[in-house]
Amino acid sequence: MGEWISTQWVLQGKNIPCAIRVHPRSKRIRLSLRPDTGLVATVAPGCTRGMLFRFVLRHQAWVLRHIERMEQTAATIPKRWPYGSTLPYQAEEHEVVLQPTSLKAQVIRQERQLIVHLRQPTIEAARRLLKRWYWTEALRLCHWHAMDWGMQLGVRWRRLRI
Repeated sequence: MGEWISTQWVLQGKNIPCAIRVHPRSKRIRLSLRPDTGLVATVAPGCTRGMLFRFVLRHQAWVLRHIERMEQTAATIPKRWPYGSTLPYQAEEHEVVLQPTSLKAQVIRQERQLIVHLRQPTIEAARRLLKRWYWTEALRLCHWHAMDWGMQLGVRWRRLRI
């Protein structure tokens, strides 16, 4: 819902990427910051770029302070998984990639990558999430195999424990 416009502004000599979201129910200008998109401005349909830019200029200290915090946090995020560059999954090596997200924490298997999405991607949080993901995947696969083998052997089973 709403239209998205990408732009970039310069505040105190710093290039700030900005996504402008025109929302039909918005009554005022609202600013937020996201690691993936930078500054997000939600505006009413009648808001002009000039009105928005004046609003951002009035709040530039807040914007610059929070962007600096995001950059400091991003600098502490390791770019590589420290336990080796890959982890095995179903007899194939998969590269582990840590990515910040504003959505829910999850592991996505894509081709030969395990993409770990976390709000605050630290190594410890990634290790815990991957452990839980491996456990869930193991249970899912074992359940599927147990059902298949049970049908082939004509055996009924009640519970599967790992």
